[in-house]
Amino acid sequence: MAILSETQKAAFWRDGVLTVENAVTPAQLAALQAEFSGWVEASRTHDGPYDGTLDGCPRFNLQPGHSSDATRIAARAGA
Repeated sequence: MAILSETQKAAFWRDGVLTVENAVTPAQLAALQAEFSGWVEASRTHDGPYDGTLDGCPRFNLQPGHSSDATRIAARAGA
């Protein structure tokens, strides 16, 4: 695995985000997209935080305005 360059690290600390071209393979990207789509679909049947973690906290929080037609979910940090 390649290590980030000093320029990339500086950009992250300056901008708070870093884009790395080709960081994942097309197959990995497709798998991630499928996983995220599954999260969105599952959220359609919920009206509050759901999917508990080992510490008993919800894995997903629903944001204001969430509905089955307008999904708005956020994964809990550290989940």
